[in-house]
Amino acid sequence: MNLGNRIRVIRQSRRLTQQQLADQAGVSRQTISIIEGGSMVPSVLVALQLSRVLKCSVEEIFSLEEQDTPVWAEVPKVTCPLPVSLAKLDGILWAWPLADEGPVQAADAIWYPDGGFVRLRERSPAQTLVLLGCHPGINLLEGYLQRRGDPIKSIIRVRNSLRAAEGLLEHKAHAAGVHLYDTLSRSYNFTIAKETFKVEGGMLIHFARWEEGLCFRPENHIEGMSDPAFRTMRLVGREEGSEAHNLLNRHLAAVDRNRVNTVQLVARSHAQVAKVVQDGLGDAGVTVRYEAEVRGLGFLPLAEESFDLMVPARFFKTPPVQALLEVLADEHFRAEMNMLRSDAGRSGEVLWSTG
Repeated sequence: MNLGNRIRVIRQSRRLTQQQLADQAGVSRQTISIIEGGSMVPSVLVALQLSRVLKCSVEEIFSLEEQDTPVWAEVPKVTCPLPVSLAKLDGILWAWPLADEGPVQAADAIWYPDGGFVRLRERSPAQTLVLLGCHPGINLLEGYLQRRGDPIKSIIRVRNSLRAAEGLLEHKAHAAGVHLYDTLSRSYNFTIAKETFKVEGGMLIHFARWEEGLCFRPENHIEGMSDPAFRTMRLVGREEGSEAHNLLNRHLAAVDRNRVNTVQLVARSHAQVAKVVQDGLGDAGVTVRYEAEVRGLGFLPLAEESFDLMVPARFFKTPPVQALLEVLADEHFRAEMNMLRSDAGRSGEVLWSTG
């Protein structure tokens, strides 16, 4: 048995830095850092002080747990045995159900409804990179990590920008891919990065530039949203939290909405939007140029965007993130990204950091 703790998660939910928590609890910042990392068991007095400052019970902060007992990153919706990938971040061993999208991977463990997790192979989950985002190019990362010949593997999940940022704050990922436009600063991603790293340090790392716009079947060609043909089209939308959702709404705001059909279906990824239009279940929707062209669809550009990665400072020097940065600087990776209609010439460049 070992003593697990949720100090970091609770502290950040209270918008407290390590130093602020230390000052209020009457201990040093180093003490808080060591306890959070699981390298020190606090005294009863310190545990009670932390409970008082964080306004929750000692049992909510600390718990006895089996060594390396996995915690679901996503609660499964099935009741049958399920293969999972494992990754360890901030002392938490996360179990991710194998994805139905992206590269095929071997499972690290099998979850049995009546027997828990059974490990299949001995591999350090701390050597696994977890990245959430929606750029098609993130699915290339696993192949390039394998070519490096080191033990780093990846868990890649398609998430819109806000959901990716939430996963980062929940300590489930090393990096979150975002492409969110701020209408006040007229820039991409700096606002969400500054908000995300308000308490803990972090950085914004460039991944690629791409075009986002309307895809449509070739026989439904349109020149713009003011085109009379657009007014009768069945629109495929995206969920709230995605930049595609925001982009469509910004452009629809300039059109007489009374003369435009409402969104008929909501897709959860760029690829899904294009597939729905390709299958004729919708007439137009916002996606990226690559997803439209690979399916033989027409494409009307609406915005050139920057897709960037938010990375907490505490992960920057870890083996998974260092491996990621080496891949981003690889000329072959950049060339393959260009084939996905993305400009990766500055991939890996740090655009902003907290200092």
